[in-house]
Amino acid sequence: MRLMAYVVDLILVMQLLFLVLAGEQVKISKPLIMCVVEVYRDSIVKAEVHTKIKTYVTESGVLNRMGRDQAFDTVDGLLKRYCESPDIVQLKDHVLSARGPAAGQSDAR
Repeated sequence: MRLMAYVVDLILVMQLLFLVLAGEQVKISKPLIMCVVEVYRDSIVKAEVHTKIKTYVTESGVLNRMGRDQAFDTVDGLLKRYCESPDIVQLKDHVLSARGPAAGQSDAR
């Protein structure tokens, strides 16, 4: 369960960082990365992902936990659901508003 959550969380954080940087309003920096991680950590997206993974693990039973195909399908489904969802776009907007318009210039390194 932890590995599934780690993989999905990592990919969604990277997707969120990519979306924030794609607008070319800010430059990558340690404070920006920390902001992205914090926004994702406190989001409903993370809570939903972890709930769905817990549900999968609970419902799959002890024997099916070894089935990599089912676990892969679950991870794949979560990524397809959230990677380009309005929820992740809202998180991007939240990061940008939290950073402010001048943040991109002051963070250049």
